[in-house]
Amino acid sequence: MIEIIDIDCPFQVGIPVNPDVFIGREEISDNILKRIASMNTNNQQHFIITGERGIGKTSLTNYIANIVEEEFKFLTIHIENNGVDSTEELLRNIIIKILEEAKKESISTRFKQLIKDNIESVGVWKTQIKLKDDSPLISDVKHTFIYSVQELIGDIDNKKGILIIIDDINGLSNDEEFANWYKSMVDTIAVSNDLDLKISFILTGYIDKFAKLHKHNPSFSRIFYREDLDLLKDEEVKQFFIEQFNKINTKIKNEALNLMIKYTNGSPLIMQ
Repeated sequence: MIEIIDIDCPFQVGIPVNPDVFIGREEISDNILKRIASMNTNNQQHFIITGERGIGKTSLTNYIANIVEEEFKFLTIHIENNGVDSTEELLRNIIIKILEEAKKESISTRFKQLIKDNIESVGVWKTQIKLKDDSPLISDVKHTFIYSVQELIGDIDNKKGILIIIDDINGLSNDEEFANWYKSMVDTIAVSNDLDLKISFILTGYIDKFAKLHKHNPSFSRIFYREDLDLLKDEEVKQFFIEQFNKINTKIKNEALNLMIKYTNGSPLIMQ
């Protein structure tokens, strides 16, 4: 007779894992974090993380963002870009997200006036911001984006830079304008004397979509440090299972553990 034991589930099924239970990818995360940490003023870093669905791209970016925010004191903006295929819509979403995050921070009187001048309404929880149609922050967003970002974060207390994560570029891969705009933004940051900003971008997507953007503008792909996510190693999967079951004070037999490692086959999606 099989005995059924009622225990808490140690897994996070179908969603990105919390940073505190993230396992593996140390070399990749260390490489990205070291480059961000070494930034100078008016400097920029650009990364793209590619891999198939469920391989852990979002979980990795969440883990990196948590460290960048807590240890480097950056403002971190995570844009879930599912289905967005317009450059202008993406940039508007980033501006709105910065405003939503900024309202949680200590901000100057000038910044409060900036918000008043640009925001039409705010939702119940002081997020879900709607900008005025004539807001200068978005009226010509493709040309003013990087300057708007600098203006928005410049008066947020104790923020030394900004990390913008664009999670899922797959829809944007059909938009030649995105590749051209991105390259133009990078060049503007590099040569402008009017910018005093530390900014990093992490993009995620399928490798074939990144290749499509390269076809639109071959210079686009040369901007990035690229990291391709593969399956996890057996030892990483083993470490994950042991740590998760330990958290709920449950021991797992070696036979069961080995079966779980075998049938997980290194997939973070199956592992959860």
